[in-house]
Amino acid sequence: MAICGRCGEEVSDPIKCTACLLSFDYACSGITEAGFRKLGDRQATWRCAGCKTTQKPSLGSQPAAVAAAVDAATTSLTLHDVMSEIHKISAQLAPLSTVVADIQAIKTDIAELKRSNSNTSKKLSQFEDRLKKVEASNDDGALKSRISNLEVELNEKDQWLRYNNVEIKGVPLKNNENPFEILQRIGTKVTYTVPKTSVNYITRVPSRGENASRQKSIIVSFTNRYTKEDFIAACRICKTITLDDIGFQGAGRVYVNDHLTVKNKILLNKTKAVAKEKNFQYVWVKHGKIHVRKTDSSPVLQVRTEEELSRLH
Repeated sequence: MAICGRCGEEVSDPIKCTACLLSFDYACSGITEAGFRKLGDRQATWRCAGCKTTQKPSLGSQPAAVAAAVDAATTSLTLHDVMSEIHKISAQLAPLSTVVADIQAIKTDIAELKRSNSNTSKKLSQFEDRLKKVEASNDDGALKSRISNLEVELNEKDQWLRYNNVEIKGVPLKNNENPFEILQRIGTKVTYTVPKTSVNYITRVPSRGENASRQKSIIVSFTNRYTKEDFIAACRICKTITLDDIGFQGAGRVYVNDHLTVKNKILLNKTKAVAKEKNFQYVWVKHGKIHVRKTDSSPVLQVRTEEELSRLH
């Protein structure tokens, strides 16, 4: 049992101020029991309200019982108690060595980062100098020509991968639709039956550059190029396919064409514009390649790049 340093009553579960060494009940300590429990390791350094604001209160103003309690607490302080407090303090200070090591490691990393940034800046400066030399060299034209040829080659390979594909545009998207049923309806219109065994896959895909308000195209991948070419030929013979022809409401048209790469789609639009300006009568796509012809007796020209459009006359 202990005597409360404020009210002088006996306390069964006191808390002790580490400054004045007085014991208090929770009512007189200025802290709740729950609050004191939450202090954890800081309980060993807890001070009463009086010690937080002023120095240790004078014993002359305390009751005799309080003075006796203080004397008893002071005289009962042993070497073991002192060593115990020192051990607690040492335990609290132990993590400082790790913190110091971490700070030193951070300083080392920062120094290394500064050196790395310095080296990177030097390399970047050297790279810029070399780039300027390359841009100023006489090989600039050859380099551009080489890059242009590579772009054409890559585009042709990309188009080759789509040789068996057909792109169907103009068909509105419906919930729970069956794309193969749409394909069959088109086949019925153009009198070309398309069995499932001749289709590798069929799906809708958004065209690059389309906004959200436009319909997604239907891409049909046939198992072989000949079936795909026969289907497109039948659609071209039919000339016009409307939404009404395939069971949709509206007078909109449905278009069936080769599945072109994005680059070829852009090139086709530009070719049509130049052909109109130069009075070319025919522009068409066959086997994924763009062709033009000025008159019925003129030679057929293939357009592979935008640069070739300047030669149309």
